[in-house]
Amino acid sequence: MAFAEHWIYPNADTVIILKSPQPDDEFAPWSYGDGIAANSTAMEDAVATTLEDIPIDAVPDIPEGSVLYYVSSRQLILASPLFESMLQQDAYREGHKKTDGYYYVITEEWNAEAFLLLMNMLHLQCGYILLSPSFETMDKLAVIVDYYDCAKAIEIFTSLHMKRMVQKKKFKEYNRKLILEILVSFVFKWRKCFEAATRSAILECDENTVRMLGLPIPLSVTTN
Repeated sequence: MAFAEHWIYPNADTVIILKSPQPDDEFAPWSYGDGIAANSTAMEDAVATTLEDIPIDAVPDIPEGSVLYYVSSRQLILASPLFESMLQQDAYREGHKKTDGYYYVITEEWNAEAFLLLMNMLHLQCGYILLSPSFETMDKLAVIVDYYDCAKAIEIFTSLHMKRMVQKKKFKEYNRKLILEILVSFVFKWRKCFEAATRSAILECDENTVRMLGLPIPLSVTTN
């Protein structure tokens, strides 16, 4: 299978290569493991890649099945301290333009739809932003937002989506959806929703520990 391309910014100077996009059915399975929380170090080891194995100005190979996002380095830098660090001029390999004139950032295993939604939000491409993304899509978005530490940059969009979803959902039964509600309310800082969902998880959990499903939720959240 060839790779897909998304032109987020017409005058793009950066290409993000998303390798091995995560299939929908592999996101946060209930069978992931009891009480196992993903931490930032583990996430970084699993997701971040570097360009150390190729010449500094060489265009990286693009594996089949990858998704390419053509974006603005300035927008990435303004939105995310991680992108800012990666794209500092000459500080890291990502900060060196390649022979084709683009910066390249390689990442992997994010959900492609959620990553596209984030890129459109960061570049204020309102016409391409879902008006009513699914609850599952918002959770997939939250994992990426947490990793790149860019919740503030898209708050104008997520606040609208979260208000609508929080009013509709309000899960109380201890199950996968309740854990996902903890995640989105934690990442997007919806305190009342977060406190209610966490309380329900602790009270309704019939296992030794609350399942974190490999999501970036601090273990202390459900143990204090």
